[in-house]
Amino acid sequence: MLFKENHKIDLFTCILFFFFALYIFNIFIIHQNFDKLISVKILLLNYDGGFIRRGLLGEFITKISLFFDLSLKNVFFLLHIINYSIFFLLNYLFFKRFKKNYIFYFFVFSPIYLTFTLGDVSSPYAEF
Repeated sequence: MLFKENHKIDLFTCILFFFFALYIFNIFIIHQNFDKLISVKILLLNYDGGFIRRGLLGEFITKISLFFDLSLKNVFFLLHIINYSIFFLLNYLFFKRFKKNYIFYFFVFSPIYLTFTLGDVSSPYAEF
């Protein structure tokens, strides 16, 4: 038979998928509360100040929204969905062959590496 192989889902894939679903849910929450979040507006800040050009993300999102005639909210949403999808795909491809033990799970799923951005933007109190 062609499909006789035993495909075992490992703990790493399950945990990574859980965090991916958490990130996608977080992006939906940001999308719903886009107008209320001050931290998103700070990310999209775009101004010229002499020799210093600030707000690369704001410049990028505003140019895309003007070019495709989309709202800033939708462009921000799509950009983050693409960004997080690539992030988790690369994590899966890079770490799937590693020998997994407690130290591996501790460092890969540490709050500094994986959950920092969940609270960084989505909370209305993130700037405090």
